[in-house]
Amino acid sequence: MGALALALVAASCWGLGDFVAGLQARARSAAAVVALSQLVGLAILVGVVAIATPPAPTAEDAVAAAIAGLAVAAAMVALYHGLATGPMSVVAPLSATGAGLAAIVSLVDGDRPAAAQLAGMAVALIGVIVVTSRAEHGGGVTRPAIGGGDRQSAQPGAGGGRPGARPAIGGGVALGVVAAISFGVYYVAMERAAAGGVLQALTIARAAGVCGLALLLLGASKGRRSRRSPGGLWPLVAIGLLDMAANAGYALASTLGSLGVVAVLASLYPAVTVLLAAALLREEMPALRVAGAIGVFAGVALMVAG
Repeated sequence: MGALALALVAASCWGLGDFVAGLQARARSAAAVVALSQLVGLAILVGVVAIATPPAPTAEDAVAAAIAGLAVAAAMVALYHGLATGPMSVVAPLSATGAGLAAIVSLVDGDRPAAAQLAGMAVALIGVIVVTSRAEHGGGVTRPAIGGGDRQSAQPGAGGGRPGARPAIGGGVALGVVAAISFGVYYVAMERAAAGGVLQALTIARAAGVCGLALLLLGASKGRRSRRSPGGLWPLVAIGLLDMAANAGYALASTLGSLGVVAVLASLYPAVTVLLAAALLREEMPALRVAGAIGVFAGVALMVAG
């Protein structure tokens, strides 16, 4: 029960943080949102490590933690950019399929899924195909302007041409796939690193992610002017705290329960993001896409119940 509860906490924190980050990424670059929010968590972790003074991790654990940190940073950049430029109801559920990689690794390690879990994988796959398909011809995604205007209109092919042009959906799908693969790597690497110490793993992962993002920002900032984020820095602080809580919850859960079960349960985070997008941003949710999203979550539920 402890592992399942912690995984649900991780899913809730990731989902809420992703929604706020998706809005912030419309005014800042996705990399900047991730980097600034990650710094918040890193500062807190460094302070905790200084007080707790945990033992130094082994080289193997440190490498696994660094890989986890770089992977989750890449996943968050792809996810936040996708949430800012594409429909949240498509990008968020697709990114959750990264748990499938953790499930495969769990199989290789000797876990044998029950019939319900196998059925859940099939249902989730079908749901992903449906939720990422175009539900209507010419039916774009309606979203109110945020701050200085929706960044989607600045994307090539999104502002001109016929309404509901394919780049808005296609770009979101591509970014969702990148996020899914990166999250899958994170789930596996963090589970390995957390076995040697959760606090050490979280700190090394966060430091590696911040360093990678700093290099990315240095290359991307040339010739660009930064824009003020709506709400100032407080939303970024909130994102950082939520993400740190989610990572801590997942890392702890992975040491208490099965990697496959914990990963797929933590991947429920898009449910929070999608519901907030539908309720607050009035994103269109055609019946076919709703059915696909339900399929994704039903599949995950079957895998956990099995």
